[in-house]
Amino acid sequence: MDKIIPISNLRDTNKIDKAVNESKEPIFITKNGFGDMVIMSEEVYREKLGFTSLEDADGKEPVIDLNCEQDDPMGFVRCSAPTIKAHLGDVDSNVTEIISAIKEANANGVKVVCFPELSLTGYSIGDLFLEDKINNDVFKGLARLEKETKEFDLFFMVGVPLRKGNSLYNCAVAFHGGKILGVIPKSNLPNYAEFYEKRYFTTAPKDNSDIAINGRTYPFGQKLLFLNKRYHKLIIAGEICEDIWVPTSPSENHAIAGATVILNLSSSNDYYGKDEYRRDLIKSASARLKCAYIYGNSGKGESTSDLVYGSHRMIAENGNIISESEPFEFENVQADVDIDVLLHQRVKSGTFPSRRNGYKAIPFSMAMEKPASLSSKYSKNPFIDSDHIDQKAVKDIIRMQASGLQARLESIGIRKVVVGLSGGLDSTLALIVAYECFKQAGFDPSGIKAITLPCFGTTSRTKSNAEKLALGLGVSFDTVYVGPAVKLHLKDIGHDEG
Repeated sequence: MDKIIPISNLRDTNKIDKAVNESKEPIFITKNGFGDMVIMSEEVYREKLGFTSLEDADGKEPVIDLNCEQDDPMGFVRCSAPTIKAHLGDVDSNVTEIISAIKEANANGVKVVCFPELSLTGYSIGDLFLEDKINNDVFKGLARLEKETKEFDLFFMVGVPLRKGNSLYNCAVAFHGGKILGVIPKSNLPNYAEFYEKRYFTTAPKDNSDIAINGRTYPFGQKLLFLNKRYHKLIIAGEICEDIWVPTSPSENHAIAGATVILNLSSSNDYYGKDEYRRDLIKSASARLKCAYIYGNSGKGESTSDLVYGSHRMIAENGNIISESEPFEFENVQADVDIDVLLHQRVKSGTFPSRRNGYKAIPFSMAMEKPASLSSKYSKNPFIDSDHIDQKAVKDIIRMQASGLQARLESIGIRKVVVGLSGGLDSTLALIVAYECFKQAGFDPSGIKAITLPCFGTTSRTKSNAEKLALGLGVSFDTVYVGPAVKLHLKDIGHDEG
């Protein structure tokens, strides 16, 4: 039952201090018989927010303790990087595009959405970034996004220019359920070749602070983590375009701090060969950080006066691109990332650090469901990069196996091997590896003895294939029919031949 006391009781501060620290609930204060304010202990305050931030012995690392019943999506989180048309300087039209994309993502069961850099204004508006009208329109656009996304239980980030004090920042604003959760300013501003962002923007401050948007303050900084109270494993962080191209990216600290999904809001222009480099960059980041990396990118509608934007978007997981749009092909990108696999890889490695120095944890509550089906495609060759399966790749794999066998034969001092050859895939590969080993070691291939063991279930085609392979490689070949021995064994254990 709620505890209610009159405001006059606040005169006895020691009594109030004792009351709030003994109570596990807020205490309601009345004035003239009407509700006036609420007081509570710090412990209760943090619990009501949905998380507790404690510090370990060295006073540096916050430990997040989320107290909430957990959903079970089997590790899968559906993410997307939609394509939208940029209406340069027209914030209202861009918000309309974003809301339309959010509706589509919601209908497809998407839970995390990454939009392009400066998606509320367009990236290529130049000196218009400095105009008051753009600044005012951005605040109106953010208010509209809050109002019109309340019904959607998904997390998304949009790109906006935002003023704070006397500075303008290139920012990513995080939303869930019609509420702004926090604002991430861009840490690395490109100011070389075709880029001159320092003409307009200020580099992100080192430390977190707050920013005012439409009369409210929100967390502002590059060290923000967004934690889903309904599914603790989903910890989201963000960075912006150039941040991933520099030697030490913010995403490295994000992953070490616990982020499992990292969003990059980008406006990366295109020239010949850049897509390959960009693809390798995203794959490498997701591999090193053992995370899901969602790369949004600008495209249609951006100015082509100096550059072209191909809207190359990707979703990577643990070193693999699991969904991608080719440059200048403007379809949406969507995939189910597996958080369980990522966390397993981090623990398994034994070298993945855990450190949250200076990070602010921002909780939100988003329901997670088991997927009815998976939108991601899984390779038939999970141990080989599916983009590079060719004759050379196969030869390299066989050469590695052959080198291992050669080292073992030389260490025990023999030049003979026996291979049971059925004609199936496994024994065929074993024979080819043995032959390759003898060839590169300079051994006589007749030292390989292939034996086929046909039975009453063996087909003539299988037996023939085994014999042709052995003879073709020039190795010794023998046939031992094991039918009688198999029949005797079946009899001994009480089975008939059927």
